Amino acid sequence: MKRLMGRKRKLITGWRLFFLAVVAVASFWFTENRFVSSAAARAFYPAGTYCMISSWDFPKAWAAFHRSDVFQRMRKDWPRPYGDWELAVRLDTGIRPDPNRWTLWMGRRTVLAYAPEGVGITSYPGHLTRMADALRSALGYRPDDKGIATYREFSYAWRDGYLIASKSRAYVEAALADSDAPLLHTDSDAMFTVQWEGEHPGYVNFENGAGAPVSGQMEFSATDGERALTLPQAWPTAPMLSVTAREPDDAVALFSVFENVIEDAPIYPWLRGLVGQTITGLGVRAPREDWAAGADHVSIALLDVAADQAVPLPDMALALRYPDAAPERSPIGEMIEGIETLPYVWGSNSGVMVPLLGTEWSPCIARTPHDWIVTSREPLMAEIAGKLAEGPACAAEVDVALRASWEKLGAFADQMVQRFAKDEMIPRMNVDDVRANILPKIAAASKLGELRIDGTARGGTLKFSGHLAKSTESATK
Repeated sequence: MKRLMGRKRKLITGWRLFFLAVVAVASFWFTENRFVSSAAARAFYPAGTYCMISSWDFPKAWAAFHRSDVFQRMRKDWPRPYGDWELAVRLDTGIRPDPNRWTLWMGRRTVLAYAPEGVGITSYPGHLTRMADALRSALGYRPDDKGIATYREFSYAWRDGYLIASKSRAYVEAALADSDAPLLHTDSDAMFTVQWEGEHPGYVNFENGAGAPVSGQMEFSATDGERALTLPQAWPTAPMLSVTAREPDDAVALFSVFENVIEDAPIYPWLRGLVGQTITGLGVRAPREDWAAGADHVSIALLDVAADQAVPLPDMALALRYPDAAPERSPIGEMIEGIETLPYVWGSNSGVMVPLLGTEWSPCIARTPHDWIVTSREPLMAEIAGKLAEGPACAAEVDVALRASWEKLGAFADQMVQRFAKDEMIPRMNVDDVRANILPKIAAASKLGELRIDGTARGGTLKFSGHLAKSTESATK
């Protein structure tokens, strides 16, 4: 009987210990969560910092991306888009990162910054990391006279309760010393925010939702107007990339902003050189100052690139849309005076063709009832002239519209990457490496649907919103 009672006491005691342990862990987690969530999303970085990526709740944003429709479309070809980052963190810290571990060790507020001194992170860790650092100090791993300590390859320091860490000691020193660094823009409702400095500083908030919704603003002067833009959705087939604005100069200036992103792509300098040499060789004159006068808005489109040809020539088009009727006089007629042209008619739309390289590179100009159109070759004009739709129109306040087809961009990238690999133009990679490491990522990006961003110009600022990866089914609605 006594033995039986002893066993019952042990069993009851065991359950009590288990219950107390559960309560202790739950209490610690609740207290810890309140502590790491109480701080603002602040950051400390060098004065020359040019890009900041911030999140009020990085683990939550991480988990939300994993559940998003965008990730579901990509996961078959690219199941772990952040795999390289996870591996790097694990090798550098000895901890395999996931949302729960990140919350436990680094907290929720997270800011990643890029500066000339290097790349660094600011976070607001919980008590576990703070106690671990205090223990390291007690064991002799104390900060130096500048308050900077080391852990493996990292230098780190504390400032106002926030942890600053980087593989660059110079970054941490500058982050501790500088007080005139760019102000951080954060939004507690966004999953994360990307902010940049430079000629056109701005930020973009990445929000949780179908199609990767975004919103933000940048310093950019563009013309505003009252009539709704109709050219963004007017092309007979979705362009690979198109920019629509109230004025041609705005469209060109906006493209130049994105040019900084693609200027290092192997084929871009060649394509730009081809267009430049063609214009110079033909003796094309500069347009008169008011060449686009009367036009309501303009759209510049890259519809395709013949990547399978020996010379990958682009299919490009420009359309000027007028509110009532297109003028009889060509807006670029003076630019091609003295150049040999052939009169041409596409249906009921007349114009001229500049014969250069047969049908592959034969710029054309045509007038339709509401538009003047320029294309890079005659067959393309045959597809477009008289077939630009009148809508659907953008919202009335939209002054700039950016559209891109990830499927077409992906197809072009796939062909060009394979071509470069066969010609051994990709450093430290052969054809098999490209097929294993690059092509699956391109295939995943090809399934993102359509990029649709609309912007409103007000007083030197361009405010924009839209979707980075709108499904092609919903894009037609």
